[in-house]
Amino acid sequence: MKGLEIEAIFVIVIVLISISLLILFVSGPLQDLGRDVFCFFYQNVLQQKHEACKPSDISHKTENISPSTREELARYIAAYSIACWQKARFEKGEYVTCFSLVLEKSPGEITEYDVTKIMESEEGCKILENSIIKDRNGNEISYNGSCGDEDQIDWNVYGNYIKDQKLILIQYNKKSNKVVINA
Repeated sequence: MKGLEIEAIFVIVIVLISISLLILFVSGPLQDLGRDVFCFFYQNVLQQKHEACKPSDISHKTENISPSTREELARYIAAYSIACWQKARFEKGEYVTCFSLVLEKSPGEITEYDVTKIMESEEGCKILENSIIKDRNGNEISYNGSCGDEDQIDWNVYGNYIKDQKLILIQYNKKSNKVVINA
């Protein structure tokens, strides 16, 4: 009898936490996080299905990459950024994580300039523009080439260059209408 009471209290506490989180995160910048927390509790704890918890059309993919040159790493980032831009703009939610790139080895450091230069030389700027880049000091400067008039990439990289990072996230931020590169 005592075990049933403890179990009932536990279920009630979980339900109250789930409802509180749902109310807390139903609007605002944490909406996607709130939905994820709600879906976790709703599906895993209560063993129920809900319409809001269906996966989106674009699936988050993890890719292991082993570039041998700096140019190849910049090309990977440019290609995955363009793919994210083309698909994620039509998804629901403020943030969409498109790709997790696991860097198995580092060929050297690259900057936003290197990625933009590859995009420009391979005509990727016709799809995803990047007119403003961050230099190594984190200053935003105009890109001195021709990669469009819009700034559609947000370079959110520790130290402003990729070298020893092992994980690169390619996301889309619907509010700013930019592809976000995190590393």
